[in-house]
Amino acid sequence: MTAVDNMTVYSASMTIILPKVPPCKHCGAYRFYRETNQICCSKGEIRLAESELHPYLVSLITGTDAKSKEFQNMIRTYNNHFAFTSIGICCDEKYQRRDHGIYTVRV
Repeated sequence: MTAVDNMTVYSASMTIILPKVPPCKHCGAYRFYRETNQICCSKGEIRLAESELHPYLVSLITGTDAKSKEFQNMIRTYNNHFAFTSIGICCDEKYQRRDHGIYTVRV
C-alpha cells in the first residue's frame, strides 16, 4: 500500500466543517482546529503591543464610496501581493535561533 492509497480525495462540492476552537485564553487569538494553544503567545509569555488601525485604512474597509468599494473588491489581490512562498531559499544562520523562539528567515 502506498501513501496515495491512503488518501481521500474530496471534490470541490464537498464541504467539511471543522469544530469550533475557543480563542486563546491569554491573548484572545483565534486558532485553527488542532492548532496548539501555544503558537500565538506561548501561554501568555509573549505580549504584543496593542495598536490601532490607521483611520484611512478603516475608511477603506468600512466605507461605501467608490475608492472603498474598489479596495474591498481587490483586497484579496492586495493581500496576495504582500504574501509570498519561497520554495528554494538560503537560510542565513546568523539570524537563526537554535534554542527557542520564532524561526526567522532572511530573504
